[in-house]
Amino acid sequence: MRGAGASVIGGVLGLQVLFVACSDAGTTAATSEHSPVSSTDTSSHSTANPTSSGEPSTSSTSSSGDASSTPSSGSSGSSGSSGSSGSSMMDEGSTAASASSGEPPAAAVAVSVLGASTAVGWNLDKPEYGGEPGGLKYSWVNRYAAYLEEERPGSQVFNLSRAGYGTYEALPTGTMNPANRPQVDPVRNITAALARDPDFIIVHYPSGGDLDNGILVEEIIGNLGVIAATAAAANVPIWVGTPNPLSETPQPKIDQFLDMRAQILNIYADHALDFWALRAGPDGNALPEYTLLDGHHPNAEGHRLMFELVVAAKIPEDSFGE
Repeated sequence: MRGAGASVIGGVLGLQVLFVACSDAGTTAATSEHSPVSSTDTSSHSTANPTSSGEPSTSSTSSSGDASSTPSSGSSGSSGSSGSSGSSMMDEGSTAASASSGEPPAAAVAVSVLGASTAVGWNLDKPEYGGEPGGLKYSWVNRYAAYLEEERPGSQVFNLSRAGYGTYEALPTGTMNPANRPQVDPVRNITAALARDPDFIIVHYPSGGDLDNGILVEEIIGNLGVIAATAAAANVPIWVGTPNPLSETPQPKIDQFLDMRAQILNIYADHALDFWALRAGPDGNALPEYTLLDGHHPNAEGHRLMFELVVAAKIPEDSFGE
């Protein structure tokens, strides 16, 4: 691990996914980032939830919804959204085998995640959308954090994602975006991600909102290129996710998604994470068995598939040449 970018706050397994929010003084705190207003359970530790203005306010979450909680069995409440298989990767991992053979655990890693609503587990904790109380533990980021703690004790995951964000917000600090485009967020951009001194970065902007707002595929691809080049200049490897499919999507938008997916797969090759293929049906719409009732976001099973794809990519092993 390059170095601890922030102290671990709380954590059931010793690892805490840090949903980062910065105060005026530049300090780092944990936030669920389930903005603008999230329903929360009573808590064993405090986090900062953003208010509708985007400023952090103190609230709390239970350990069942803790970012570092290992997925447990049980349904998330929607069709095909059971979380029961979500722990299979954990249960069948190599940690037990390593322990029995006396081999030391693999080296800890630091990971920065840049993304939008999917990466924060949007609506996984909302029963009205097919989620369940405490369902944020099923998000792919939180599952991956728990997995890393099992495989690489002491690892840290810094989740700088925010619902509704796209690639413009993630451009390097100092970038002057056009007036009719979102402005850079220096708290949740590639500059902030690199400030955590990560061993690698995962970027996933599903981009449906960008397309709805008139942002072109070529703009998104260009912005991803700037983000990747900024990471490369700092000698930090980066992995980029393809778009997410949506329900009842007009064909022109499906075509845009497919174009974006093809370009990401071509540009980033073995550093591309093909999330699209996990949940898209033959018609380009999201498969209902992997989708929340909001029609946009993956349910617990959908997040399980995403998590397993990230694990299968062997990102730490690639980064360290293991």
